[in-house]
Amino acid sequence: MDTKNIKIIAGVAVVVIVAVIVTIVINSGGNDSDDQDVNRVDNTDNTTQGASPVITEKKIITITEDGYSPENIEVEQGTTVVFENESGPDRWPASNDHPTHLKYPEFDPKQAISAGDSWEFRFDQIGEWGYHDHLRPEIVGTIFVTEPTRQPQQAPADQTPIPTEPYVESAK
Repeated sequence: MDTKNIKIIAGVAVVVIVAVIVTIVINSGGNDSDDQDVNRVDNTDNTTQGASPVITEKKIITITEDGYSPENIEVEQGTTVVFENESGPDRWPASNDHPTHLKYPEFDPKQAISAGDSWEFRFDQIGEWGYHDHLRPEIVGTIFVTEPTRQPQQAPADQTPIPTEPYVESAK
């Protein structure tokens, strides 16, 4: 092959590569396909079997001299409950049964919470979880963890909603 043919083949190859890149950019509309998928998923983390939903809401239980307030609370699976110690002495919220905390062993800070401090726990297991103050076991409460309610996600105002029905062109 002579030099002239090599230059022609190289030029054609460059044009083809540029055309492919331009086609990809135009067809993607400047959006990464992963970005589009984000708008279609519900608000759950499905990375592992039985993974709990991603809930950003937090509920607060205040620890006072008289006990927990509220004493009983209902939350959706995946909700984080914050225990704020506003009493004078240290407190230690933990799952039943006292003193082992084996009903929901992860629901145990493994140490006391000082006055003015707080401890957070995300409830991933559905159920009725009795708890108590490990330092004063007569102070008790119950957390009822329910299945999350699913709500359809709205497309942000600056984006076109993704159709849920397949497009079918009608015959004219």
